[in-house]
Amino acid sequence: MSRQVPCRGFGRVVCIAALVAGLCTPTTGQSTTTAPATQASARATASAEPPQDLSLEPPPEKTRRDLLHLSYLDADLQFQSQYDWRRVKFAITDPFTLVRQQRQTNRLWHFEETLGLQTAGDVVSPEWFTYNMALRLGTDQNLARETSPFDRLTDDGAGWLSEYDINFGILKGKPVHFDVYTSLVHERIDRLFLPSLQHKASRTGVTMFREDAQFPMELTFETTRDVYAGHIDRDDDEIVEETLLRYGGTVNFTPNHQLRLDYQYTDRHERFFGSPHRFDTTQNVLRLDDQLHFGQQHQHLWENTFEYQADTGDLPRDHLLLGSRVALEHSKQLTTEYKYEYSRDEIDDLTLETNRFDWVGIYRPKPGVTATGDLYAGHDSSDEGLSSNLFGGLLRLWGTQDNRYGTLSATGGYHYDYTDSEFADRSGTQINETVTFRNSLPSFLAHSDVEADSIVVTDSNRTAIYLPGRDYLVFKNGPYIGLVRLPFGRITENQPVRVNYRYRTIRSGRFQTHELSGRIQQDFKNGWTPHYEVVVRRQLIDTNDTFFLQENNVDRHRIGVTYRRPAWLVGSEAEYNDETIDPYSAVHLTGNWTILERLADRLGVRGGLSKFWFRSSDERKPIIFDLAADYRRRVNNRTDWVSTAIYRHEHDSVFGNTNGVDVRSGMACRIGKLTLSADLEYDMLDIDQSEEDGLSLWIKVRRDFPNLLGKNR
Repeated sequence: MSRQVPCRGFGRVVCIAALVAGLCTPTTGQSTTTAPATQASARATASAEPPQDLSLEPPPEKTRRDLLHLSYLDADLQFQSQYDWRRVKFAITDPFTLVRQQRQTNRLWHFEETLGLQTAGDVVSPEWFTYNMALRLGTDQNLARETSPFDRLTDDGAGWLSEYDINFGILKGKPVHFDVYTSLVHERIDRLFLPSLQHKASRTGVTMFREDAQFPMELTFETTRDVYAGHIDRDDDEIVEETLLRYGGTVNFTPNHQLRLDYQYTDRHERFFGSPHRFDTTQNVLRLDDQLHFGQQHQHLWENTFEYQADTGDLPRDHLLLGSRVALEHSKQLTTEYKYEYSRDEIDDLTLETNRFDWVGIYRPKPGVTATGDLYAGHDSSDEGLSSNLFGGLLRLWGTQDNRYGTLSATGGYHYDYTDSEFADRSGTQINETVTFRNSLPSFLAHSDVEADSIVVTDSNRTAIYLPGRDYLVFKNGPYIGLVRLPFGRITENQPVRVNYRYRTIRSGRFQTHELSGRIQQDFKNGWTPHYEVVVRRQLIDTNDTFFLQENNVDRHRIGVTYRRPAWLVGSEAEYNDETIDPYSAVHLTGNWTILERLADRLGVRGGLSKFWFRSSDERKPIIFDLAADYRRRVNNRTDWVSTAIYRHEHDSVFGNTNGVDVRSGMACRIGKLTLSADLEYDMLDIDQSEEDGLSLWIKVRRDFPNLLGKNR
């Protein structure tokens, strides 16, 4: 509306000017004679409408234009409290060698009060400047007490909390626009009976975008700082600082030809708890990706990749990658790919070069059936005297077929690998082996006889270094080394990491690996689903070296059946696992039952039972039993209730018996702008010579104040 008001004023001026021009009689070059009808009409108009005084016309109205527009301004007030009670029973030996059971009890009260504000809007218009802000301020207090056979301790503390997150969008509607962001979290981390830690995490950056059909690009500069500051000494602090510069651009030569350029510079500094040492790493990564679609229907693809990475500092490394891939779509059923890859790695004083060729074929003779073949050949060499040739292939089939009984699905594959190696040195180096931690199970490294002191674990970008004893554990099982993720470390569940290490190897030899795998399953219409799965791997080693190298063979079979009904399911499986590292046999029973399922509530239970027989020890025959229940109820439109209960029992002659219980129940209630929630949890863990149980209660009250100004401006 504000844009149209000046236009109306301008239109009035134009109309007045036209009226004046029409009333004024021209005096030059025009006739003054008027037709009688026209004169009569003019006299009638003059008598009906007297002349107006144009000097009294009011000036155009000036429209007031607000520069600041507010989409919303909300606030909330929160109160949170937590109570923890924990008791530990353990056995101690007195001077007279008499074992007595002692107990320690801990109690913790924690309170937190915060006020939050959230707002968003624009300046002038959303095309010019937008903003989005969130702010939270508050305080926290805690009180802890510990009672043990040795002492009685009391600890209390209080501190401030502050947090903000601000984002500005500049010239959002223009071809070149910017995102400016900054955030800060400042909190106190309480450590029972130790000085508190002050945690401050900040992140500030700006990103420039260029929107263009031919050459879009983005440029980002960002700094992050994560600091944990204690009050004991400098070794109690932890600092992680990172400066990042990232550029990305795409050149669209044609709709079927694109070139992508990415560059990233990272400067990272780390110092961890309990260590005076710093880890400083500077990384430069340049990557070019070129894609060209060709053919009559542009169904074929040619990709070329160039990547160069240079790391300096505590983890020096140079990495070069050249790759090319051609994918040809001969028909809807047949696709072939031809790939070549060259890589060169320089880490410490080692240089490793790799060449690899791949031919891949994908054939789909009919819907539901697919066959894939891969033939590869390569050569590895290093300045330590390694010369290795490899050749292999992979064939895999899978498909599904409906029949009168139900659906049959099957998959099978065969993998052959041949390696001929000559080594002048007695030790080799593995670079960037990928390891993923799942379900707290150990992950074994690919090579045997690994030098444990040489293991270096980093994240996938090689910017963060993980430490043994804090983030993971190293243990040995025969000639193999396994890694286990610690639950309170910085490595998350299912996170892939990179592992570099040295290992002992033979001087020369030939390795052959045959692996056959498959699975077949029939889903019957009456609910029965039998299945069979097999993995057989055989390694053949031909060497005259006196160094002993153990072949890693696997012979794993799993056969089972599942019976499904609308409300419940039961299944059983027998497993035979004959492998070199840790052979065993096992039987598994599983089931779940939805006892109640209605619109207002749902109740379900699930359970499992497993029995293992480890052949490495005749005495180790562990039993694992799990039972869980879930209950959800919608009391009314404002109140929800959720409860879960889990019980686990492990009987192991080597590691002892374990019993664990975890019960949690929570309720949330919404009354207008007020939200109330409460959670109660009880957990118990009983292991050999120790028993621990605890009770926790969380209460949270939140009051929202939406639209504080009453209307948006």
